[in-house]
Amino acid sequence: MKVILELPHPPSVNVYYRRSGHHMHISEQGKKFKIDVAEIIATHHPEKFNMLRLKIHIDYYPPTKRKTDIDNRIKAVLDSLTDAGLWLDDEQVDELSIKRMPVYKGGKIVVTVETLDGKDE
Repeated sequence: MKVILELPHPPSVNVYYRRSGHHMHISEQGKKFKIDVAEIIATHHPEKFNMLRLKIHIDYYPPTKRKTDIDNRIKAVLDSLTDAGLWLDDEQVDELSIKRMPVYKGGKIVVTVETLDGKDE
């Protein structure tokens, strides 16, 4: 099974999480991103990967030419896809690759998720 998702530009991990005293929580930007991802999954991708082992490739299209760490965006993406129910747990990911792409107005992420064994559970 293979699914290709086009997602909005995710918040950086530095913005995604916020600390309040000793408590860590997801920021408003993070919550909005999670809702957006959940709507995309619910509308366009009813199939789920359940407990299959996964391979993920991410094409990261930054919104500007400004320097950015591409790995800083991935936690929000994986957590949001888990919460949206595309798979049961991001522990299922055995291969992960990320590629920086050309600047795209507003930024975006294109995620390709495939099963490692070719199964469609």
